[in-house]
Amino acid sequence: TQSTWGLQAEAVFETSTMAAPTAASPETPAPIVTPSTRLLYFADTKKQEATATVIECCPEENGEWTVILDQTIFHARGGGQPGDEGTIVLASGEDDGPAFEVKSSGWMKNAQTADGAGVVGHTGKFRDPTKPLKKGDSVRLQLDFEKRWLHARLHS
Repeated sequence: TQSTWGLQAEAVFETSTMAAPTAASPETPAPIVTPSTRLLYFADTKKQEATATVIECCPEENGEWTVILDQTIFHARGGGQPGDEGTIVLASGEDDGPAFEVKSSGWMKNAQTADGAGVVGHTGKFRDPTKPLKKGDSVRLQLDFEKRWLHARLHS
């Protein structure tokens, strides 16, 4: 079984830059057309919180989920540096609302955007799998900044 994105769970991310396929075949599913992800970390690398809107939220075969946002502070995996980790919760602050633990972030392999900039996927698990985020939800992103700082120091 494949996710809503038509991808195997282990094939969700590229390891460096996004390179979406141009034609569908049994080996390469039809590309997903979606808005590109606005990368907030380029404007402020020390930003630890931000808000965003859920574009898509898809279950994967391995029990994890992939969350696509309109913008992100989570640095995508690439160039040997791991993707950022942290949490995504409803912006309304509901204590019993969905809470998503981001285990990694990276470029979606099977996504195309009008501007070619790429789409960042956030993989992880919900604290309560019966309460996933929904398309259109306004969310608050909370970065595990200590882990990012460690990765940046080790990578440089």
